[in-house]
This record gives sequence, structure tokens and C-alpha cells, in this order.
Amino acid sequence: MDFLDFLKQRRSYRQYTGEPVEKELLDRIVEAGLLAPSGRNIKPEELIVVTDPKLLTQLSQCRKAGSQMLEGAGACIIVLGDEDKTDVWVEDCSNVILTMHYMASSLGLGSCWIQGRNRVSSTEDSTEDYIRMLNRKLYP
Repeated sequence: MDFLDFLKQRRSYRQYTGEPVEKELLDRIVEAGLLAPSGRNIKPEELIVVTDPKLLTQLSQCRKAGSQMLEGAGACIIVLGDEDKTDVWVEDCSNVILTMHYMASSLGLGSCWIQGRNRVSSTEDSTEDYIRMLNRKLYP
């Protein structure tokens, strides 16, 4: 399949089987994301792989709408950007996310981008603060 045909068939998935994603596949997706281009090769991203079903359920509330599908997902990858490293961290992290989507699709896995920046969680906190709160619970 040529790349244009690949792009035409790729889509976002919002329903999942709940089956665990094999570690080898997650590792390949993460590797692809880390190979994404970034301005001046600064690489402001940090990736957190989540596979725990209870945590995925909690993360499903990170937005008022548009994140509930995480409750049925086998995994998610949180992409954090360090805004102190570069002023183009949003674009760099977007490249990481898109590259991981392409890799997931090439491996036969469904994925969907859940944008959290400047969004509100089900608890009325910002999505970013909600995820920070979960992180503090896990790593006090």
C-alpha cells in the first residue's frame, strides 16, 4: 500500500475491545513517536504509557466530553510537552502524536487523539490539572 492509500484508510477509533495491548506493540509506537521530527531536534516531549484499567477509567474523565472511550481502551500514551525547552513545543508534540497514530494504524491498532491542552475535565479542573492530580496520587 502506498502512503496516500494508507492515509485514506486511517481513521480515529472511539470504541475499543478493552484487550491489553502487547508491550512490544506499545514499545514500537513509543519508539516511532520519539523519532518524530522536532524544531532544532530539541525534543520537548515526555511520554507516559498507561495500561492499568483502573487508571484508564480515571483518565476517561480528563475531559468533560471526548475522553470517555479511555474506559474501554487497552492502553493510552500521555504526551507531555516542556514549554521551557522551546516555544514550538505544541507543534513538536503534535508531530509525536501524529507519528504514533500512524504507527498504531500500521500495526493494526485503533487510536484516537484526545487533546487536553486548554480543556476542562469532568471535575471542572483543567485537563492538565486533572492529570497532574492523578499523577500525584500515583507518585506521592
